[in-house]
Amino acid sequence: MIGHNHLGKNGRFGNQMFQYAATKGIAVARGYEWCIPPGPDSDEEFYDEENQHKLFMAFKLPNVKHVSLLDAPYKQESSFRYDKDLVKHCPDNTNLYGYFQSEKYFSHIESEIRQDFTWRDDVWNMCKQIFDSIVPEGNAISLHVRRTDHLIKPTYHPVLSLTYYEEALSKFDKELPVLVFSDDSKWCNQQEFFNDDRFLISEGGDNITDMCMMSMCQYQIIANSTFSWWGAWLAGHNNVIGPKLWFGPDGEDPTDIFIDRWEYLDV
Repeated sequence: MIGHNHLGKNGRFGNQMFQYAATKGIAVARGYEWCIPPGPDSDEEFYDEENQHKLFMAFKLPNVKHVSLLDAPYKQESSFRYDKDLVKHCPDNTNLYGYFQSEKYFSHIESEIRQDFTWRDDVWNMCKQIFDSIVPEGNAISLHVRRTDHLIKPTYHPVLSLTYYEEALSKFDKELPVLVFSDDSKWCNQQEFFNDDRFLISEGGDNITDMCMMSMCQYQIIANSTFSWWGAWLAGHNNVIGPKLWFGPDGEDPTDIFIDRWEYLDV
């Protein structure tokens, strides 16, 4: 059995989803059983608040073993790129460690991952009610603005310019409503760029609610963020615009996070 004991500690919601999907993808490729750590309701001492993930709060995750592999040795990804050798040679009884930010780790079980990441009924019903009330026509563009943590280390995670969003929006129908999701809604509200009536800025939604509503949109403008990457992936459409500028000069090589069926802008 292989697992990922640091799920919940090594990155936030989008990273946790990559780590889950890669763990299952590698296990299936190798013919192993697999598991993930317990969620927030765990009483295991190892899983304090910092180490807890939100996956069970968001998704149905049918038939998932949520147990710990505290004594299993760790196997770390060799780089930020897709680690083909790890997939081919990962030993059983292993704890994976890393970010695993590539669809290549789980493309062979895409339908299973989509089933696992089916929203819980309570989450879906609440978000659908909100979505239908603000987008009665059913068609909308999801636009993600990531700022707060990117402002701290701009040479690693650069903040995208409004020029990028302007160019991305030009690819879609100008009459479509735009749902703006951001970790800095105050800043978005202060920008003249978002003053048009077509922009509806999400105010204070949690990660689960925001991603669920992202996934209801037919068109996606993502940031350089695993969060909106997954919002677009869960939506299941190929009407996705993303930035080529994923990392800054001090960042990693993002080649394998890009998906060929999506369009990327060099703005």
